[in-house]
Amino acid sequence: MRRRVRARALAALLCGLAPLLAGGCNLFRPADPEPPAGGDVFIPDYSDPARVLTTLARALELKSEQAAYADGLADSIYSADQPFSARHDPADIAEVPPGTPIPSRWDKNRERVFYSRVVVQRDTTLFMLFQFTPGLTDSLGANQQVLYRTYTMFVGAAAGDTIARGRADLRFVKLAGQGWRLLHWVDRRDPSTNPNLRTFGWLRLVTQ
Repeated sequence: MRRRVRARALAALLCGLAPLLAGGCNLFRPADPEPPAGGDVFIPDYSDPARVLTTLARALELKSEQAAYADGLADSIYSADQPFSARHDPADIAEVPPGTPIPSRWDKNRERVFYSRVVVQRDTTLFMLFQFTPGLTDSLGANQQVLYRTYTMFVGAAAGDTIARGRADLRFVKLAGQGWRLLHWVDRRDPSTNPNLRTFGWLRLVTQ
C-alpha cells in the first residue's frame, strides 16, 4: 500500500516538474493528427477587389474553374444593367490577323468562352500576376473602386515564358449580399515592355 502511495506521489511530482523540464506532462494526450492530403483547396473569394483578382488568376491557373472565373464578373441581374465589359487597346485592334472579328461589345459571355479556350492553348500551367501601376493611384469608393494594374501572364514558375503583358484600368462594383465583381476592364499596352509582347486584350480577340 505504501509503495502505491509512493508511486502516485512520484508521478505527481514528475508531472509538476515536467513544465520546467519538457514543456508539460502529456503522457495520456493523443498525438496531433496529420494534416489532410491533397494540397490547398481553391475557395473563390469576392470579398474585396484585390481578392477578386486573386480568384480570377487562380481560376486561370487551375484551368478547370470557369464558373469561379465567370462569377468574378459583374452580371446585369445584380449590377443595375451594368454587366461586365472589356475594352481593347486600339493598337491591338489594328494588329490582329486579317479577318479577325472585332465585337462591338466584349461581354461576360465572350469572356466565359475566352476562358475555356485560352486555358487549353498551353500544356503547362498559366499564371496571371497583377502589380500596381507606377504613377497611378487607385480610386477607392464604398461601392465602386478602380484599380490600376500592370499584369503579366506567363507559364512556368520563374516567369520565363511571358505570353501577355499590359496595363488595365479595372472597375469593380460592390453588390448587396454578393461581394465585389469586376465591371469594366480597359486594356492598354505597357509602354515599358517588349513591343513584341501581346496584351490580354489581344489574346481575347485572337482566341474567339
